[in-house]
Amino acid sequence: MKVLQNKETTLKNPDGETNAVYADLIAVALNAVPQGGISPSEMRKRLRIMKAVEAAPNTNDLIKFEDNDADNLKGYVKASRWGVIHEDILVFQDDVEGMKSE
Repeated sequence: MKVLQNKETTLKNPDGETNAVYADLIAVALNAVPQGGISPSEMRKRLRIMKAVEAAPNTNDLIKFEDNDADNLKGYVKASRWGVIHEDILVFQDDVEGMKSE
């Protein structure tokens, strides 16, 4: 089991009012569909990660991932493309890469 704190960033959510938390950035990474679409088996992998995120809805909650899901998340985040240049995205990626065992 790996854990990631649902940290608040200084990135703004699309509403322009609230700051994004790591759960929001994970959603961006998971919803970045590769060219050609997404298979049902790939969708299941991504949904498993989203369920773990939904189980820790508050800022600073610990998001708990099975080891395999954590490895998959690392790949999705690494492959993500972002529409902004922001230091918090790099910190987020480093935190995902450095997830520790519970």
